[in-house]
Amino acid sequence: MTESARTPPTTPAATPEAQAPQGTVEISDWQNDIEYSASCAKLDVTIVNRSDTAVDKVTLHSKGEDAREAELTLPATTFSAGIAPFGERSFSLKVCDKRMTQNEYGPAAIPTRITWTWIQP
Repeated sequence: MTESARTPPTTPAATPEAQAPQGTVEISDWQNDIEYSASCAKLDVTIVNRSDTAVDKVTLHSKGEDAREAELTLPATTFSAGIAPFGERSFSLKVCDKRMTQNEYGPAAIPTRITWTWIQP
């Protein structure tokens, strides 16, 4: 009687779990530019990625003023950001809302917060 070589049963290798991104994304600088129209403001904003994961898209939430100088929430602006881990990028955005009207200084858009999505591995 001969013994056949036995091979131990194999199990597939476990796929490593993706780690959740560590860190945050913040507005590091912003300013309204002098270029504007009756209901649009040019907003220059610098966003810094204080995370170990690249940022895919950013949504900027802003406020402005109407003709009576009453504060109003402007529509959110979403754009492709492509910010590397621990990097920063500057963007020039045109923020428009028909409720904003031209005044002595033109419409202003003031960023209040941002939300973002990470680039998926």
